[in-house]
Amino acid sequence: MVQGPERHQTTRSEYWLWGLLAVSAGILGFTILPFAQPILVGLIMAVLFSPFYTWLKTRVPNEDRAALLATLAVILLVVVPLTWITVMWVQQGAHLYRLAADESAKGGGWVKWLTSWTEEPLTWIAARTGTPVPDLRAGVMARLGGVSASLLDLLQGTISNIAGFVTDMMFSFVVLYGLFRYSGSIHQEVDKWSPLEPTLLHRLLDAISNAIVANVYGTGAVAAVQGVLLGIGLAITGSSSAVFWTLSGTMCSFIPVVGPAIIWVPVSLYLFSTGAIWQAIFLVAWGVLVVGLSDNLVRPLMVQDKMGVNGLIIFFVLLGSFQVFGMLGLFAGPAILSCAVAILEILAETRRGSGGRPT
Repeated sequence: MVQGPERHQTTRSEYWLWGLLAVSAGILGFTILPFAQPILVGLIMAVLFSPFYTWLKTRVPNEDRAALLATLAVILLVVVPLTWITVMWVQQGAHLYRLAADESAKGGGWVKWLTSWTEEPLTWIAARTGTPVPDLRAGVMARLGGVSASLLDLLQGTISNIAGFVTDMMFSFVVLYGLFRYSGSIHQEVDKWSPLEPTLLHRLLDAISNAIVANVYGTGAVAAVQGVLLGIGLAITGSSSAVFWTLSGTMCSFIPVVGPAIIWVPVSLYLFSTGAIWQAIFLVAWGVLVVGLSDNLVRPLMVQDKMGVNGLIIFFVLLGSFQVFGMLGLFAGPAILSCAVAILEILAETRRGSGGRPT
């Protein structure tokens, strides 16, 4: 009778070694926690551009050179469009500021100009509330002073965030190069130490990869759609610089919670204050019903095609994961959902293969 291999008996030393390994892993995880976001960005870019790197390796046999060329290509693909959009946004913003400055100069300065175009809505409010116009005007100017201080703080914080963003992106590109260069050895180590069979492990990794790709495409599609819709809405109300508003709406779409509303809400208030009542009402309705709801329609459709999960489930997963994890939840939630769905499918296949009983 042939006996199977003897089962390995875990010794006390091995238990201690596994415990020390867990402690070391925890300490290492704590030390790299501040870099979690740029590492995640690098990982996402590696997943997105892995087909390109695989194709490039077939033409550049040297792995170091192939990884470097692939990383440089990704840098050009990401940095150049972002730089172009930022330059256009700054130029158009400066142009609008000069127009506002010219109008304010005609009216005797910023304060008198702001007072002039708020006079009509203040008179309308005073007639219906009984509050004197001077009191309303004083309240508005006090609010404007607070808004100016808040905008100054926001500008300073934005400049600081830009510096941090550039640093994080540089670190992400370093991570991207490392993932490209050592992708083969990383796969081998994962296969070596994973308790799952290679086929099951790769199936789970593919599900997570597909979720990340679908979500990135979904986020980009939402940003593009919302930017175009915002530009169309503002063009209908008679606003100029459609390209500027489209780019601004696309960029603001990535801002959590507020999104493009950071643009159309102030513009609606300005239109209302200048007497363009129907344009203001139309822009508010367009911003809420068309621009705002497009996120709920486009993103689940884009993600559902790749994940094969009901769009309503994806919608609630996105909302919940964003509330728990912030921006990272937009990628973590669908990835976890895809992993869970893949595990359920594997377990169902296992039960069918064993006659309805788990193996």
